[in-house]
Amino acid sequence: MSNATDVALTLAAETAYGTPVTVAKSFEFLKESLTFRKKVNDSASYRYGSSFKSSAGRVIMTTDAGGDVSMELGTVNFGVLWKACLGAATSTKDGATNVYQQVHTIGSTLPSLTVQKVLPSFNPADGTFSDAVYTFTSAMVSKWTLNVPNAGVATLDLTLDAREVLTTTAKVTPSYGADNHVLHFGGACLYTGTLTPPTATAAASATAPVANVKDVTIECDNALAVDKTYYFCGAGKKSKPWKGVPQVSGKMTVEFVTDGPFVAAFLADTAMTLLLNLAAKENTDEKVQVALSEIRIEGDLPQAGGTPGVIEMSVPFTAYANGVAAQPIWVVNRTFDTSI
Repeated sequence: MSNATDVALTLAAETAYGTPVTVAKSFEFLKESLTFRKKVNDSASYRYGSSFKSSAGRVIMTTDAGGDVSMELGTVNFGVLWKACLGAATSTKDGATNVYQQVHTIGSTLPSLTVQKVLPSFNPADGTFSDAVYTFTSAMVSKWTLNVPNAGVATLDLTLDAREVLTTTAKVTPSYGADNHVLHFGGACLYTGTLTPPTATAAASATAPVANVKDVTIECDNALAVDKTYYFCGAGKKSKPWKGVPQVSGKMTVEFVTDGPFVAAFLADTAMTLLLNLAAKENTDEKVQVALSEIRIEGDLPQAGGTPGVIEMSVPFTAYANGVAAQPIWVVNRTFDTSI
């Protein structure tokens, strides 16, 4: 028996696409839209003597699954998600401390996840609830977005593309990591200037803090070929989607201040670096960093109008590989998790 509020999202990394595993790590989440998708042939053939479509021509040709998940960004268990977002990762213990530094970078392929969601199903006969369990196999992150709103909690939004949904897999009792700390605006800082990439144990750094930023969003489209992976002899199920060229972009809301760096960079199309730090206020050893080796500013010049006061600018940007830095993007996750 469960309660009306008993919802769960538990997952684990798969060893091979198409082979589900037992889920293990549970995440608190804000909302989800994971669902089953089917492509149906509805026959358009005519039949003498009938003025209505025949159901005989309706067949399911292909199936898959997926949807969106939104969660508050924390410090425990998120390594498996960051690796699913980017593709490649290392984890190294930082000397004699209990901190492990995970360095996530763009990989040639993306791992897949088994994801299980649990929902409360109402029993009208006695007014109780039961667990409805849906297990999504071989889910890959096609898009992800990190959003740090003004005076708000950082969120990580994932768009998942899965192979199928199983309804007979037993529920795994949700298991949440201890001492998870939510990352938020109060621990955020943005830098540009000369970027020093992370090493196996040292965090990334940059030379010029940018204090007039009110919020920032970083997003990545992994360019998965989600609709081009059906083949004969596959029972209409998806094969592993191949990955195209990832596109990393974002936007900031900044106040138009004297000597601010963004207008000049926009006018001259100057290359900038970007380093977002999100530190846990409860423990300075835990943090998440997103380091971009080169961005180019887009958008418009500052605009007047509205209520008099400090002018705000929306500053979109696109990230590039510049041929100099070893990576176009690093996500550093410093955590007490001993493994990804």
